Amino acid sequence: MNSTEINKAVAAVLVAVFSVFRIVLAFDNIRTKPELYTKALVEQFNASVYPKLQEEINESIKKTSVKPGGSVPLLAGVEGGMKSPTSKYYMRTIRIDHISPLIPALKEAGYRMEPDRTTPRTTVVYFPCEAKGSARLAKDVSLWEQAAVYTALQRHWADNMVSATLMFQPHEAQDIARVLKVYEGQWKAISFLPLSDHGYLQAPYTPCSEDEYLYAVSKLKPVAFDGLQIGHDTDDKYCAGGVCELPVTGS
Repeated sequence: MNSTEINKAVAAVLVAVFSVFRIVLAFDNIRTKPELYTKALVEQFNASVYPKLQEEINESIKKTSVKPGGSVPLLAGVEGGMKSPTSKYYMRTIRIDHISPLIPALKEAGYRMEPDRTTPRTTVVYFPCEAKGSARLAKDVSLWEQAAVYTALQRHWADNMVSATLMFQPHEAQDIARVLKVYEGQWKAISFLPLSDHGYLQAPYTPCSEDEYLYAVSKLKPVAFDGLQIGHDTDDKYCAGGVCELPVTGS
């Protein structure tokens, strides 16, 4: 087992929080019976495994986290961090360089796409999604409950700062100042975003109807990944004092 595999084995992150914890009181159990929950199990595993691996890797300092997860959780079909699905059906927009080999492959597979309205040389691809399972929709989770869960995650689970965006409905906008006052000194940073009418073009989560979702899905076919080659710039660039090294060609 190499160091990367070891790090994967001793770190635990939470995603899809509102699919797991239906009520804030669940965190009282984490506080009063920690031996029953993953955080304690991760710490116990660290304590037991690292004495055997001292020559290979130091003990993890950070062991539990809440992963915002703009990409990785999507592979499992869940929301990142403590985000609730915006809608039962929605379009997840992904921005891709307009010359990427993925663009023709996705277009051939039937995915809707259009130029990014704010960023040049970028294409926005729309992926139809359905919130499945027991996930609670954002409209069903009040601003105050989100604030309480965010605080509980920070206090009873994460050993680093939790990143979160609290969604609010029009009638909750007047409560933002009160929320900040109540939790003053307990948060490092937080973002607020209107649940609707936020004004962002081609937003990452765009609600749609069931009919729109089914229509979009009906046009899709498997993406032809065979033979698809995507290169990455792996050249090292070193910068210091405002000056960066650049390759020099020619005589």
